[in-house]
Order: sequence, then C-alpha cells, then structure tokens
Amino acid sequence: MYSYCDLLLIDIDSQRIQLKAKLAAELEQFSEVLAQSDNADPVPS
Repeated sequence: MYSYCDLLLIDIDSQRIQLKAKLAAELEQFSEVLAQSDNADPVPS
C-alpha cells in the first residue's frame, strides 16, 4: 500500500511529466511558426 504522501508525490511527478511534454510540444509549434514567419517575410539585416 502507498501512503497518502507517496500518492501525492507520484501525482506531482506525473503532472510534471505531462507539463514538460506539453511545454515541449508548444515550444515545437512556436519554433515552427517562427521558421514560417522567417521564410515568409525575410528581414533585411
């Protein structure tokens, strides 16, 4: 049997993993959008 504290830690751990995955996915989308906007509208340097 898990104690309440163990279950809480496991829950926090799984939430953190989900959050990391979500952040990684959003970051990937963001960089794709950035790449598209770079290609569509090149900025003269």
